Amino acid sequence: MPKDTRSYTLLCQFFTDLGTVPALSSSEEEALLTRLRLAAQAQLASEQARLAKQRLVEGYVRRVVTLARVAQVSEHNAQAFVAACSPPAEMLVAAS
Repeated sequence: MPKDTRSYTLLCQFFTDLGTVPALSSSEEEALLTRLRLAAQAQLASEQARLAKQRLVEGYVRRVVTLARVAQVSEHNAQAFVAACSPPAEMLVAAS
């Protein structure tokens, strides 16, 4: 299997798996963050803190992927805008 096909397959699997992870609600996020604050003060069992961290990471992955997609589109659009607004090289040579 070619490397790029394998990468594509793995990426498809990642997004499929990501779709099975429930999004964090704001109340769940706050409850998990409260657990981590308690753990930092040694008022919560380490296993409960580990589970809270794991759930936060799983829930935040969706946000990270969304932000990365937006950033990628924004960067592409910015590059296209700069390219469209830049004068052709012939004009720059002629002007000098």
